[in-house]
Amino acid sequence: MITLNEIAYNIKNLAYGGSHSTEESISLRQIKSWIHYHRAKIISDNLNRGMLTNHNLFQVYDLSAYTLFDKVVAQYIDNFTADFRNADPTDASLYGDNGVRYLSLIPKQGSNATYPNQIKGDVPAFSAITYDSSGNAQNTLAAFSRTTYGQPQRDRLIQGDWRNNGRLVFTVPQPLPVDNYLRSVRSVSLSRRAVLASNPNRQAASTSIINVPIRTGQGNLYNQQPLAKFSTTSGTNQLDRDMVTVSITNLQVSPNYMNNSDALDNKSMVWVYKGALRAIFSDPTKVVAKRTKIGTAAQYRDDIDPYPLPMEYVKDLVERILALEVRTELSMPSDLINDAQDSTKLQGGGA
Repeated sequence: MITLNEIAYNIKNLAYGGSHSTEESISLRQIKSWIHYHRAKIISDNLNRGMLTNHNLFQVYDLSAYTLFDKVVAQYIDNFTADFRNADPTDASLYGDNGVRYLSLIPKQGSNATYPNQIKGDVPAFSAITYDSSGNAQNTLAAFSRTTYGQPQRDRLIQGDWRNNGRLVFTVPQPLPVDNYLRSVRSVSLSRRAVLASNPNRQAASTSIINVPIRTGQGNLYNQQPLAKFSTTSGTNQLDRDMVTVSITNLQVSPNYMNNSDALDNKSMVWVYKGALRAIFSDPTKVVAKRTKIGTAAQYRDDIDPYPLPMEYVKDLVERILALEVRTELSMPSDLINDAQDSTKLQGGGA
């Protein structure tokens, strides 16, 4: 497959007829922005022509602790990355009592690892029994488990199981907003494993993959199965540009209801989740880790990574950009004199 740099330099060579100078008015950054935009237009125009059958369009983005939309976890990862020796997950002065409880349920590297206490990636669902250390404010923390009228969302919640219903919110790059994401998102999948609440590093094997359907309307909000919803507004003022949130609800928190105890004893168990989003993203270069583990910093490499567009559409992409974006530039006389002045406006004088 072709790379982003190869497409951009091809367009630049065609725009300037192979002649380059430091006074060119179109930058590679601008050309790459056009490439992302017109790639999205080509995909939208060819949705009903079998284009989505090409797997090269789709990219995979991890759903884990490193992309979790949670202030406490983000702060701990930032502190750990800066200096792992001073990142103490039991420090309530940094993370608060509730944050310390939630961090205690996240599997971490053991004391014999190269980086002890480094988060592995699996995370428990956010709920009253995982985030509330005192047992207070459960009606607030678990409000998303009830209807707008305060009624339980499903029958067995009446017996107290409403606290065992949680959610996870991740930050992800903006998927292409086509048909309410139903056609641009190939899958939202999660795997889960049971861990001891008192020692989350003792964990069972992962279960089979849970395929999470996308919530498209209010009618299926209170279904029993997990549901995913993309949001471009909720909390996104705290995100980088071109990032959105995906909220996955109706996740079971504990396989044994934490042994029906607020205290984390040796019989309390909790589910921890990790997954992946496979989709067509508006800006493919954003599909890298938002926060990274030590030693595994990731960046999109314009000169190496394959650009997610089938080869048969590259010619159409280049022609669109030349015709719609570069036309004005091509109609202007070239500024061939490299003197930091616009020599195209100089008027010749006569005797």
